[in-house]
Amino acid sequence: MPVLNENLKTLVDLIHRNGGSIGTRELLQKTRRYGRKSILVEQWLELVVELGYGRWEILGKCQTRSSGKWRVFLMGYKKEDLYANKQ
Repeated sequence: MPVLNENLKTLVDLIHRNGGSIGTRELLQKTRRYGRKSILVEQWLELVVELGYGRWEILGKCQTRSSGKWRVFLMGYKKEDLYANKQ
């Protein structure tokens, strides 16, 4: 995997501290470092996926990312981990 620049490293660390996954809207609420609009934040999350550090997964029936149901999960984390942390 490629070496991450400082912003990407910080983002991956933030996702890890957030239980291994994060959605666009949630990232917007946590920090403005990656932009103030969802399209910019989504581009950062897409970069995490493209570099092989994570993957997009859906948490419901809606198929569009704008629904707020899509999350980036870091490799090694799965949806079940998200629900286990909330109990």
